Amino acid sequence: MTDRIIAQGLGWTIARTDVADTLVPYGQSPVRDDGTQNYGWIDLRNRPDLVSEIPELRKSQGLGELVRAMAAPASQVMSGGCECSEFARDIDPPISVGGFVTVMFRDVERNRSPDTFVTLAEYLLAGIEPTDQHNIGFEFIVEPLKSFFGHEGCFGLMVKPFGSGANSNQAWAAFDYAASALARSLTRHRRQRTT
Repeated sequence: MTDRIIAQGLGWTIARTDVADTLVPYGQSPVRDDGTQNYGWIDLRNRPDLVSEIPELRKSQGLGELVRAMAAPASQVMSGGCECSEFARDIDPPISVGGFVTVMFRDVERNRSPDTFVTLAEYLLAGIEPTDQHNIGFEFIVEPLKSFFGHEGCFGLMVKPFGSGANSNQAWAAFDYAASALARSLTRHRRQRTT
């Protein structure tokens, strides 16, 4: 496995891996030993109304907003998978919430170059509003896909917002802010065209 950092700054990283972990579509998995389950891929393209049916997205309003923005009819991208969870850390602040959405373009040919996803990560970062109220961070990992609707040689972008706080409520609020900020960044040019 080779991971390499492409760009990094305070609170954000853009990296690339050569490990292919994602395929679209994919089926439901059995329940894991810890009680969690992958429910399988649901086609949300042009169906933002279905986001509320995704069990992983019921945990976070912000992550739901991000996936809803990807599912909108005007979107050029789509989601391939998502998850979020809380975990304790040995540093201050002690509680963190992390999550991910795997993003790819709806047009298969736009998924052929990893550079396209570096540009997408830079675009998303450029539209995120700074905050003094939340402790947030972002990772963007360009990854090869196992398969994209049967097409080989495609890539995707794992978008990973993070939030942390002194307690669970603060950490989830920070995470929701980070994920919502990504949704606003993704749709900022769509909103400008309608005004």
